[in-house]
Amino acid sequence: MIAAARELRGYRLFFPLALVFGAVAMPVWLVEYGGGPASEHYAGPAWHAHEMIYGYLGAVIAGFLTVADRGWRVIALAIIWVIARIFILADLPRILVAVVDWSFLPLVIVLRRPPLWSGAKLLTLGIAAVVAMLAAINAWAHLVPYPAMAMQTAALGILALLVIVSGRLVPGHTRAATRRGPGLTLVRSERVSIVLAAMLIVAGAAGLAPLVALLAGGLGIVQLYRLRHWWDRQVLDDPLLWGLHLGFTWVVLGLFGHAAAQFGWFTTADAMHLFLVGGAGTLALAIMMRLIRAQVGEALVPHAGGGGDG
Repeated sequence: MIAAARELRGYRLFFPLALVFGAVAMPVWLVEYGGGPASEHYAGPAWHAHEMIYGYLGAVIAGFLTVADRGWRVIALAIIWVIARIFILADLPRILVAVVDWSFLPLVIVLRRPPLWSGAKLLTLGIAAVVAMLAAINAWAHLVPYPAMAMQTAALGILALLVIVSGRLVPGHTRAATRRGPGLTLVRSERVSIVLAAMLIVAGAAGLAPLVALLAGGLGIVQLYRLRHWWDRQVLDDPLLWGLHLGFTWVVLGLFGHAAAQFGWFTTADAMHLFLVGGAGTLALAIMMRLIRAQVGEALVPHAGGGGDG
């Protein structure tokens, strides 16, 4: 049993935890929404927003970052994640909840092997920066009486993470499956996307509605350009591949919706649900299924020199 635990990879823990938690959290949210018992600090929409971002998506992020990790570091991270979910729902003292819940994302960054900052690659440095920012926003959410603005800023942080990660995953998997397409060559639009996403987070946290509308609309146009150049008709032959494209389409729609919300043409909550539920939800499922399928495929490949009819 100890040997098996040492071989337990991060995705085998965190992906099932995310899926189970997502299935359980929705009925709990419906009970709260209907007037049932709720946490004093994270009541109603605040609990729903926090736990979908830092609970469900937090587990997905951890699974994605620890795909190659195994052993007691991964198990310890999973235990901390579970304890944080219980503490928040049990409405324990705020400082205890804050310390346990906040510590999860920083520990994911610190305990991951190899470290995200090794090699100084733009992608991994960008992921590390966004995850660190999400941890800082989580501290903000725990410290203020009403964390609504913190949760909106955290949602924009998830949006930035989707923009960064999808810029490699969607075209990379598309080119690998179709053997054609632009792949990872849209460097200029990738850099523009990262800059606009960072500016959108700052403008959103500052409450600058006109600037938020301009940045969200501009970022949406750039993502539409990227999505158009990633597309290939062969994508439709692979459900997991078109799942990636569909998920990123929801991100684009969410950006345009968020721009429209600044003028009262759309609600902010609906816009954020477009890129969190539609975008992050679809992309997370597609990524989880592709990684699991890849790992299962590797496990089914016969070892050299083994088996055979001879």
